Amino acid sequence: MRKALSALFLLALMAGAAAPARAQLGARSLEIEPFVGVMTFDEDVRLQDEVAFGGRIGFNFTDTWALEGTFNFIPNAKLDIPGLDEDDLDLPETSVYLAHANLVYNFPLNQSRLVPFLTAGGGIANFNVNNNDQIAEDSETDGEVNAGGGLKLFLSETIALRGDARHHWIFKEIPNEDPDQPGDEADHESTSNWEFTGGLSFNF
Repeated sequence: MRKALSALFLLALMAGAAAPARAQLGARSLEIEPFVGVMTFDEDVRLQDEVAFGGRIGFNFTDTWALEGTFNFIPNAKLDIPGLDEDDLDLPETSVYLAHANLVYNFPLNQSRLVPFLTAGGGIANFNVNNNDQIAEDSETDGEVNAGGGLKLFLSETIALRGDARHHWIFKEIPNEDPDQPGDEADHESTSNWEFTGGLSFNF
C-alpha cells in the first residue's frame, strides 16, 4: 500500500512539474482536503496495518501559519497477535477514529509550485471493537499527540496535491503481562504509530 501511494505521488509530482501554476497560500484563506492512506500501528496496539480515510479543514492566518482540524477513520482493523490463526478463529475487528487539531508551518518558497510544511498537534483516538460471538463490544478513547510534515504541489492557483507523513503517539492502557508483578492490571504507555496519506487540497 505504501509503495502504491509513493508511486502515485511521484507520478503526480512529474505531471505537476509542467503545470504553469504557483503556490497560492494567502493570508485568511481556507483549505479543504479529502485524503486516503495507510496507518501502521505499534505492536502494543495489536492491530494490523490498515487503510485510512479522512479529511482536513484548515485556515491560513498568514502566508506561512495555519490551523487545521483532521478526522481519520480506519475501518475494520484486524487483530495482530502472535500465535493466533485468522483462518481458524472468528477474530473481532476494530474501527479506529482519530480527531485532532494541528498547527501548520508552510515554508515560503517564492513563485514555487512546491510548498513543504511541518505540523504538530493533539487530540483523541477512539478504538471501537466490533461485536461478535468471541468478544463483547468495547470502546476505548485515548489521548493522542502527533507531529510530521509533507509537501503540497499546486496544479493550479486553487488546487494542490498533498502528501503527509505523521507520527502519532497514542497513550493507551497496555495489559500487564507479568503475572508476578502486583498492582495495576494495566500500564499506561505511549504507543508509536505512523500514518502516510495523500489527497487533494482545495484552497479558497
